[in-house]
Amino acid sequence: MRMRMFIFGLLGSLPICLSACLLLAACSGSRSSGPRCHDSCLSYEQVCGLGGIPQACTGPDPDGCFGWKSLPACPQGQSCVDGSCACDLPCRQGETICGPGGGLVACDGQDENGCLSWSLERACPPGQSCQAGACVCDEPCQAGDALCGPGDGVITCTGPDADGCTAWAAERACPGGQLCSEGDCACLEPCQPGQVRCGPDGGLTTCLPPEPGQGCARFGPEQACPAGQVCLAGECTCPEACLLGETMCADQGVSTCQQLDPDGCLAWSQPEACDGDQVCVQGGCACADPCSQGQTLCSAQGEAIVSCEGPDEAGCYGWGQETPCAKGLVCKPDEGLCRPDTPPECYEANECNYEGEKICMTDVKYRSCKYGYDGCLIWDCST
Repeated sequence: MRMRMFIFGLLGSLPICLSACLLLAACSGSRSSGPRCHDSCLSYEQVCGLGGIPQACTGPDPDGCFGWKSLPACPQGQSCVDGSCACDLPCRQGETICGPGGGLVACDGQDENGCLSWSLERACPPGQSCQAGACVCDEPCQAGDALCGPGDGVITCTGPDADGCTAWAAERACPGGQLCSEGDCACLEPCQPGQVRCGPDGGLTTCLPPEPGQGCARFGPEQACPAGQVCLAGECTCPEACLLGETMCADQGVSTCQQLDPDGCLAWSQPEACDGDQVCVQGGCACADPCSQGQTLCSAQGEAIVSCEGPDEAGCYGWGQETPCAKGLVCKPDEGLCRPDTPPECYEANECNYEGEKICMTDVKYRSCKYGYDGCLIWDCST
């Protein structure tokens, strides 16, 4: 009985177990043979890949997997940022710089992708140039200032203009007879009509009244002074170079202060040469007198005496002719006299005049003059 109930129970539960076993077998078979997903990502994710290429997560594919897919590369002027293309922004909106041509370049342009870019260079208004990203006035000056131009006219600072700039206007010529001085027209040579002064050539010039339309008095043509006169302090007068009768030495002669011209001016005469051996000394002729009476000296060779002779017809003394010394004598420079050629200390000790001098002792004997042991001349008694 118990056996039978076990068998029936087993048979009753067989369909349930079989179904469970079949389902388990099916799940086990699907897990072992189906595809497995790799590089999985979320469907909304985007990243920047190698080389800055945008990538997006796409899927699911037929196998139910999600994966990365490269998108088109960013256009020029853009770069990948967080998986999307964004403008590089080379500048900030409204930023300005100075261009290579001296004009202004602003950050207000757009390229074909709608990104900010530098605009084309725009020239500054006339009278301005670009400095530190802004157009500024080239020659700032104070309105009303004036200076003298290269043509001796006046240049005035005008403005400001619509751009707020001042500028130097064109040079304005001064009226006739005037020139620019310290930014204003003034008379070239201001003077009072009738005023007289000395001109550059030593003559007189007079201030003339202004001509019609000029407004400036001016000095007229220069008039030369009379012959012999010069202009001093606006007046022609004698130079008074000397006093009447005064003398001076000139060109080795004597020049005298005389009245040479009929206008009464004094001047130096042509120099007159002195007579004979005289020369001009302190405005008068006088003897040069290189020597005095009785003075002697030795000739250049020391063989003769030169004596001072005179006076001549002009009353002057001078060196005369040479007088040779006697045989055996020479001229001593310290004395200017002919002496034996012996040492100075022998002058009083010499017994004879020169070596070889002879004197007769008898009809058949004589003595000869010779040098002794001390260098002085003595009579030799041995002959």
